[in-house]
Amino acid sequence: MRQRGAIIQEIGFLPARYYPGKDCYVGYWIKHPDTGKWIRKKVRVNDIEQEERKKYAMRLVKAINEKLHAGWNPCFDETRKNIGKKLETALDELLNEKKRELEHTSFVSYRSAINRIVLFLKKNSLSVTCETFNSLHVQSLMKEIAAGVGNRTFNNYIITYRSFWNWFISYDYCKENPFLKIRPKKAGQKERDIIAKEWRPMIREALNNEPGFKIACLLLYHCLIRPKELCLLRALHFDIDHGIIFIPASIAKDDEREKVTIPKIVLDEIAGYVSGITDKTNFLFTGNRTIRPEIKSMKRARLTEHWQAMREKLKFPDNYHLYSLKDTGIVQMLEDGVPIDEVRKQARHSSLEVKSAYLNYVLTGALPNVRNKASRF
Repeated sequence: MRQRGAIIQEIGFLPARYYPGKDCYVGYWIKHPDTGKWIRKKVRVNDIEQEERKKYAMRLVKAINEKLHAGWNPCFDETRKNIGKKLETALDELLNEKKRELEHTSFVSYRSAINRIVLFLKKNSLSVTCETFNSLHVQSLMKEIAAGVGNRTFNNYIITYRSFWNWFISYDYCKENPFLKIRPKKAGQKERDIIAKEWRPMIREALNNEPGFKIACLLLYHCLIRPKELCLLRALHFDIDHGIIFIPASIAKDDEREKVTIPKIVLDEIAGYVSGITDKTNFLFTGNRTIRPEIKSMKRARLTEHWQAMREKLKFPDNYHLYSLKDTGIVQMLEDGVPIDEVRKQARHSSLEVKSAYLNYVLTGALPNVRNKASRF
């Protein structure tokens, strides 16, 4: 008898059975997952016609017992409906919820981070809930991620996953956030690869052979538009008369509608490309071998491939990436004497970020006022 009691304690329920009589019901006992207390559950069947009552009750007994043996606990349904859900299901529900809140760019980042977890689960044949996805699983996941990304990206994954599990906790999928135990890595200041001035004429000349790609590079360098944003720009986002490009919130990195200025030195060239697009809803850039306007958007990888092909042809340094055009454009504006606040607005950065990340590339010599105007002690 004592052995039977231990088994019952372990499985957490007493099977359902039919209780006939004045108060006819199907009853069973279940152990509450949080308190550990045993709770008696009743499903009354008095409303069923007497001739059919027992048959109905026995079918109900069978259905309940099958669910109990499969791990079902009705207390989840009453108090914490989400805690028994599989992690993949919870991630889908999180993504659907965030889809209503986030703009396109942030949503894509969330989906990418979720896909990383799903692939990890499949690779390791894991079938877990949010509650049973523990610190050991998290350590393995983050170790796998760390092997393929830099410290800054690794830390971004931690921030994202912590926010996921905070959302799970708030909606009762689990009680704890296992990502809080993962320490961020030390990430130094991001290195900026500024394209040397001796390489720029050769790059400009090579771009003359690819008009579409040339416009993309000019927008990167002069308008400081990020590569991902470039791929989603449409002709209707350009106000050529006022020399402005509007960056919709749906494609902007910070999920806010922004605008940048087209410098006069490239306004005519950019205007000629945009005015040649008949359907203003078309994207500015698409295509594989030749970049051109089209109804379908372009993946960033295609822009990168064009840049890499040109880099191999001209044999300029490997550390000059496509994004180096934007960094180089910022530094050149500062060297040209454009006020730092205007550079900040054009780059859509914080003032502190522009000062800390780019000014060191401009202030290479002694500070003239400090050198010449300082008085003696």
